[in-house]
Amino acid sequence: MAAFALVFDLVMTAWPAAFVLAFPARPRPTGAGAVQLRRQLALLIAVTAAAAAVVVVGHFLIERPVGLWALCFPLWWLLAMPTLRLKRPDWFTPGPAPAQRVASLRSRMQASPLSPWAWSAPWAVWVAAAAVVISLTRSSAWPE
Repeated sequence: MAAFALVFDLVMTAWPAAFVLAFPARPRPTGAGAVQLRRQLALLIAVTAAAAAVVVVGHFLIERPVGLWALCFPLWWLLAMPTLRLKRPDWFTPGPAPAQRVASLRSRMQASPLSPWAWSAPWAVWVAAAAVVISLTRSSAWPE
């Protein structure tokens, strides 16, 4: 179990950097590439420090899983997402405005493909089943 916890903590801690590095960068204007590389380097340094913390604190000092895999969330939101935004700006641009929904003036009962009488059969089956269950619980046929 301790080996699984170690591997799980390390995989979750390294996930933000692996995700960012898996996608190639789109062509950007000059100067933006240097900022992107600095952010990737900062992300890699932070992931390495978090992985070292997972190994040293969680498995050598305490010697039990302490949930250090949760370090992936601040790494993701504070470092990986801004880096990904620099690498792939088209992912974060808003799309077209959604179509405005309009209420129908027809009654929903008129739009239903089933007539109200069609629901009588399922209700009759339900009432019959409920009657059988109630009669069995009140009779001596029910096992005690």
